[in-house]
Amino acid sequence: MVRETTVWKEFSSTMEAMLKEKTFEISAQEKSKIVEELRKVISPERVRDEPRICAYYRGGRYSVATRRYAVRPPDIVVYPKSTEDVRNVLLIASKYKIPVVPVSGLTIPPVSFAGGIVLDMMSMNKIHKIDLEHNYVVVEPGVTVSQLRKILGSKYLIAKGSYPTSFSVLTPHACFGAQHNFSNRMWNQVIGLEIVMADGSIVYTGSMLYGDVEHWTEVQNSFTLLQNLFLPSHGDMGVITKAAIRIWPILDRAAAFIFGFNDFPSAMRYSHAIAKSPTIDQAMVYSWVATGFYGAGAALLLGLDWFEARANYDQDNPPKDLSPYPYYVSIQTRGYSEEVEGTLKAAQRLATSFGGTYLSEDELLKKPLIGGWYLWWLYSYLQKPMEEILELVKAKGSPEFKELFFKYPKNYDTIAIEAPVLKSHFTGKVEEIIRFYEDLKKKLREFGWENFSCYSRMFHYGQTPWFAFWPFIDASSPEDTKEALKLLMSITKWGLDNYKINIQRAAFILNNPENPADVYERAKPVRRILRAIQKEFDPAGIMNPFAQKYTLS
Repeated sequence: MVRETTVWKEFSSTMEAMLKEKTFEISAQEKSKIVEELRKVISPERVRDEPRICAYYRGGRYSVATRRYAVRPPDIVVYPKSTEDVRNVLLIASKYKIPVVPVSGLTIPPVSFAGGIVLDMMSMNKIHKIDLEHNYVVVEPGVTVSQLRKILGSKYLIAKGSYPTSFSVLTPHACFGAQHNFSNRMWNQVIGLEIVMADGSIVYTGSMLYGDVEHWTEVQNSFTLLQNLFLPSHGDMGVITKAAIRIWPILDRAAAFIFGFNDFPSAMRYSHAIAKSPTIDQAMVYSWVATGFYGAGAALLLGLDWFEARANYDQDNPPKDLSPYPYYVSIQTRGYSEEVEGTLKAAQRLATSFGGTYLSEDELLKKPLIGGWYLWWLYSYLQKPMEEILELVKAKGSPEFKELFFKYPKNYDTIAIEAPVLKSHFTGKVEEIIRFYEDLKKKLREFGWENFSCYSRMFHYGQTPWFAFWPFIDASSPEDTKEALKLLMSITKWGLDNYKINIQRAAFILNNPENPADVYERAKPVRRILRAIQKEFDPAGIMNPFAQKYTLS
């Protein structure tokens, strides 16, 4: 089939080629020498090579590729505290041709594909500037969402999406992806960057390129908008050490409205329709099971045994004592009071036409699971202090909800969300995603997976629908995970072969020489540009060695 030629082969051939790739190897003698040199320029307590510390950095988050290949911990972990520290590390790494992977993120272990050095950027946590007049801040990669939000107060939002506030502002989910997580009005997050390249050069984007300016701003219509070449971790081209990012004024009011739907197609079509409004920051569809996961662990904190429930009820038939609807659409908006009220009226009218029901604050506090999810939105999006949330529960929560809620500690700032073992992301047209979803239910059951969860997000005012699903499995050993992964990859292949959908976040796989000729030839011009940059700034090839293999060579 055409789809198999142009999509699946490019994916599977790269995955298999990566399996054959040898990881970076370093002798004990050379490692000792590198550690000694690093400790001369970085304090000894911030250069570590103990196995118990390095092992933490082997994790793979939840993407298929990283779960499969992130099995090699780094040889050395360095905790820089300044741009000069980062520069010194990269110069030494270039000298010895040892790969470097920068990471920034607090609650989920980062990725190291090939050994070498991991730069844990969380010790660089200074806030250099807060400009409330022009709505931006200048931060280092270790600054967390919680840290920044406490300083900003309740008048501004940070485009962090659904991730915990203990994450760095500049994780991939909040820099590359903060251009992503709030997917309409908050799409464009980065104003300018300071990046250290592998050869020690420091690159600036934005107006800082022209000197130490008082007002760091994006430079329009120029060749200085280079930030999409860089990520805060996984080190595509260099290491980001400082970033000017937008903060978003609430003006009079921010609001999160939630609507219940009885089926996925209606919820999906509604989120697509409402996302077209210029007043919507984000529109998302959640299955009822996902509410516990993405409600910052609300179901866990509330003591609800939704693990058992999700094993016994499918995604279209939730237990009524836990969830009155199988699907929910949350929309977020902010602005002047008249705008917010107008948005709610329009959202309610539109939801009715798609068979949806608006859930008021009082209704949301009647059911523990959904109530917990709503409380998370209050805390995360509306930025209400926990004291106000507790008072809200006391005043309006049902007796059952209050009993469960006050039984457990609630530190929503630091809770670590457990990532699903296996997860697939796709983009495609709305109707094609709906068709894929309907058949996916049957396909998963063929493999013995009775239940799965999913959610969808609309990008670019609905221009790019995005769909993710993850089956619930018991993968308690590496062998179990591998077996489940084989099944998930076969389902991925089935989806790509039969539906007009594409794999999300896998651009680098297009350039593997083992891919079909049409794909390989199409990717050559981009690969030449990236290779030229890499040869100029990183001749030793220390940055992102795996991506270089399949993007630059």
